[in-house]
Amino acid sequence: MFQIILYLIGGIVYLACPVGAKAIILVGNMFIPDPLPYIDEIFMIFTLFASAD
Repeated sequence: MFQIILYLIGGIVYLACPVGAKAIILVGNMFIPDPLPYIDEIFMIFTLFASAD
């Protein structure tokens, strides 16, 4: 349950970041092992391109 709350808070913080910060977080997240191997990277890439107006 605690991990779900952390993922939700992290997702909200990520969505509120500017495009440059999202790119840096995405690169950092690619090198950190996590329990969701590709799902979070796909989410981050889609939101990065959606916010890059």
